[in-house]
Amino acid sequence: MNSKHRRWPWPVSLLVLPYCLCGALLALHAGGHYPFAETLASDKATNLFTATSGAAGSLLGLVITTLAILVAFPDRPAANRLRMFTAWPVLQYCLLVTALNLLILLVATLFGTANDTFFLRDLLAAFGPAAAAGILVSGILFALLLLNLTHAENQEPRRFRTEVDVDALGR
Repeated sequence: MNSKHRRWPWPVSLLVLPYCLCGALLALHAGGHYPFAETLASDKATNLFTATSGAAGSLLGLVITTLAILVAFPDRPAANRLRMFTAWPVLQYCLLVTALNLLILLVATLFGTANDTFFLRDLLAAFGPAAAAGILVSGILFALLLLNLTHAENQEPRRFRTEVDVDALGR
């Protein structure tokens, strides 16, 4: 493992920000202010918890599946070229952080359907946008990674095809 993997990449902010936001909301509660908690009636909060738990569970499955597919790429020239880009480990970190945020959101919303508390509403308010931002950033990173791969393939001559054609003719 080289030194670029030991650094904390910037997607860690997607992990740190929801904890900071949740801590700030709890500090506001200690002061007697409930900015997000009082705006929802109890029945609407239960509906929101139910809908969010379904979405968080589905998105968590999608993120874990995407991460498993990216890790299990076979050793082929295109996959090896993808692994050489600096965005490759950042994309993996971002997907892992997004999966953790979605897991916390899923657990909080499942508990919120049974027992509606201010703390669980704060977790919903903090980790919901963080999970959405993580999915957005992961999607943008993946698109940029594929664009860079396409650009790199267009810049390099197609020597693979001539080697394959020569081998096919020789047999």
